[in-house]
Amino acid sequence: MIKIWLLQMRDLIVRNYFVSIYACIFNKEIYWINKYKVCYLLKLCPFGFLQMLFALFKIQLIYKVDNIYNITTQKHTHIMPIILNFNVCDIDDNNNIIYNKDLISDVKYYNGLIPLEFLLLNTNEQNCNQLQIKYFHKGKIIEKKLNIDNHKNKLIYELFE
Repeated sequence: MIKIWLLQMRDLIVRNYFVSIYACIFNKEIYWINKYKVCYLLKLCPFGFLQMLFALFKIQLIYKVDNIYNITTQKHTHIMPIILNFNVCDIDDNNNIIYNKDLISDVKYYNGLIPLEFLLLNTNEQNCNQLQIKYFHKGKIIEKKLNIDNHKNKLIYELFE
């Protein structure tokens, strides 16, 4: 009984005072908050209060707690498939791969409701033009090659549909 209470107290303290706010989304545009000094003022307020305040103005916050990036949204969570490969590539006009980086170790720290654009900006891979994903879904291995420019505004879980 006391262990559950201690875990709940830890969760309450961490979720309200040890949250790092990275960006906000307003009208499908990402605005980075951690660049400005206002971020230090936001840390003084409990996160639950900030979440309610920003929700009044229909602004979503992208935040990091317990080393996982999350978003304040009212959408239902989705179960992500088993991701086997998540590569970003830079491809020239002749379909030759100039640059290739595997982001599978980074994707596991992102909620599926985070926009792909935030993932790419946060991992400094915004100059790539193709996304190659391979995943296990309903007993089948599925491979996709997606043009990043056409899918930047999509959420991570939408890439697997």
